[in-house]
Amino acid sequence: MSEARLFLRRLLLFCLPMAVGAGVVEVILYRTPNTYSYKRECFEGQLDRVEVLVLGSSQPLFGVNPAHFSRPGFNLANVSQTLYYDKALTLKYLGRLHRLKLVLIPISYFSFDYQLYDTRERWRDYYYRTYWDVRYPELPRFDLRDVSRIALYSPAGVVSLLKNGFRTDFTENLLPNGFIHIAPVAANDKISEAAGRERVKVHDGTRHPARFARIAADLEGLVAALTGRGIAVAFLTTPVLPTYARYCNPQVLRRNRAVINRLCRTYGCRYYDYFTDRRFPPAEFSDNDHLNATGAARFSRIIDEEILRRPDQDLQD
Repeated sequence: MSEARLFLRRLLLFCLPMAVGAGVVEVILYRTPNTYSYKRECFEGQLDRVEVLVLGSSQPLFGVNPAHFSRPGFNLANVSQTLYYDKALTLKYLGRLHRLKLVLIPISYFSFDYQLYDTRERWRDYYYRTYWDVRYPELPRFDLRDVSRIALYSPAGVVSLLKNGFRTDFTENLLPNGFIHIAPVAANDKISEAAGRERVKVHDGTRHPARFARIAADLEGLVAALTGRGIAVAFLTTPVLPTYARYCNPQVLRRNRAVINRLCRTYGCRYYDYFTDRRFPPAEFSDNDHLNATGAARFSRIIDEEILRRPDQDLQD
């Protein structure tokens, strides 16, 4: 056997176990549910029953539990989800949501200036592309993450999973109605003036005002599509603590409200602003701008009473 053939044979024998190992890991990751795949599975199993759809990012994800609604609802929010994906996911399924009567569109402090593509969480764009078949238009046409779960989860993330024997539960506390249950804690060191100020600073760091016009147009497109089908739209802003609210830029808050007020006048929507609502004590928050499960139960009952059951909301069968 020539030296070249011997070398290739040894190289193959060396690489083969690694290739097999990588293949096994790919299969395991493919079968491992996460908040994107599991939420899609749950949502698609309930399309013919959903009457109230909740959109948004982590604030409504942890803060709105449709179990407390008087009508069948689903929480389609996810961590860092943008208005772009709110629109894309809703329109993707709109033709199959035959009982849909109301869509709740949460508006956060940062909503109109924020795209995942501009942030360190850009990796989430690939999860939407992989698990929801929704592609953000600025993503490259091909990326290794499109075909490899190892690349999608990142090599460092896979090493971490290997170390704990793939025992990580990515869907922990995610209920079949799309809500994530965050249990209260007795002493919460995540709530403070310093933490609230830092949290707003993080959100300000994700804001790119050049995105504003496009994001506002996307939102209007969603509202027009929904109201054009006779589906009611209600905007809401979830509660936060004063330790967060007082550090938000008032000009941004006024601009956000102006956009929503214009859409309400144009399309006959309503805006329910709970941003500084004082019915929620610190014990009902998991941090300065997220409710815990206790706060979510209170907030969801308020939504049911003040929005879903409102006489002029016209959600009758």
